[in-house]
Amino acid sequence: YIRDMQAVVCSAQIIVLPILAYHFHNISLIVFLTNLILVPIASIALVTGFVGGILGLIVPPAGVLIIHIGGLLMTVIQKTSVFLGRLPFSTITVPSFPAILVLIYYILLLFVFGNFKTGKKLKKYKIAAITAFIIILVVILIPKQKSLEVTFIDVGQGDSILIRTPNKMTVLIDGGGMPAFYQGDFDVGRDVIEPFLQSKGVRSIQVMVFSHFDSDHSEGLIYLLENMKVDTILYGIADDQGEIYKRMKLISDKKGIRTIQLARGDEFIVDGILFEILSPPKGGIPGATDNDNSLVLKMSNKDISFLFTGDLGHAGEYNILESGIDIKSTVLKVGHHGSGTSTSPEFLRHVKPVFAVISVESGNRFGHPSPQVIDLLNGNGIRILRTDLHGGVTFKVTEKDVNIFTTLQEGQ
Repeated sequence: YIRDMQAVVCSAQIIVLPILAYHFHNISLIVFLTNLILVPIASIALVTGFVGGILGLIVPPAGVLIIHIGGLLMTVIQKTSVFLGRLPFSTITVPSFPAILVLIYYILLLFVFGNFKTGKKLKKYKIAAITAFIIILVVILIPKQKSLEVTFIDVGQGDSILIRTPNKMTVLIDGGGMPAFYQGDFDVGRDVIEPFLQSKGVRSIQVMVFSHFDSDHSEGLIYLLENMKVDTILYGIADDQGEIYKRMKLISDKKGIRTIQLARGDEFIVDGILFEILSPPKGGIPGATDNDNSLVLKMSNKDISFLFTGDLGHAGEYNILESGIDIKSTVLKVGHHGSGTSTSPEFLRHVKPVFAVISVESGNRFGHPSPQVIDLLNGNGIRILRTDLHGGVTFKVTEKDVNIFTTLQEGQ
């Protein structure tokens, strides 16, 4: 029985393997062990549910008792699944790959397991086919050259920026989130960012940055903190009574994650790439809002630089200008989703960006981005990229050039 059951499980897994990898970017390494343990229990639970339902029509107390037994068995299945799923190396993350590989896989599967006449010559062909498939897989999935990738993830009305260094170290700035009045169970961290990270083969985050603790920037990071390996958390000004800040501290203390509060003048290096903290000053800007006290970072890599501004408003911009810090950058992440209270003409003149990225939701209730900001950017000849029009925006920087990729064509 066990042999036949495992044969069925094995066959099913072999068939669905490329589909799971292509769509969910995860492959379970313990599926056979899990099914060996849980399928017999599930079978018993199914029988008890059926028997309990029928018996309940005749002898209700007996039916309730049997259904309770089935419920206990389902609890055992759920608890065991969670436990096994948390074991080290229980799953592997699979980066995105071309759909043509799925078709090649099934053709190979038919060729290897098809009911053809056997013979030494055919066996040689089968071995050659498997070897060719492995070579194709390696050639397609191994990067051709190292690059720095900066992706402005489309998280709706919020911010989230993924930075992948040439040696595949990960910096995540903000994580989007739902507004405080939202009552559903959609979680940006779980439902948007985690799948995207998995598609990139990311299993851990070296540096996680909270620009500030507004829900549309930080709520999605909480799920990632709970469910992924994070080495270091960086943040600026924080209200120690704020709900998201308290959750961040609780999780980081529990998991032993290093947390560092930063201010103007601080800097850090990840894989040779420099990150400078331009704002806020130590202790924050007196009387300023949380937005104006956003953690502002400038990332520099050879001839290209990015300015990440969080929800910085005019007061925060003027404070940076008064400090005399060099803010000239190739790419500007426009502050506060393109609000009219951000991106002053004077600030823009000092940044002198070639590109401006606005992270914003289509048809949002705030009217972002402001037409005045759009006119200002266009008037300065700056190319505008918007997540509401272009979807996710990725800058891929190599030693030779910079390429920009978007998940949507404008107007799509």
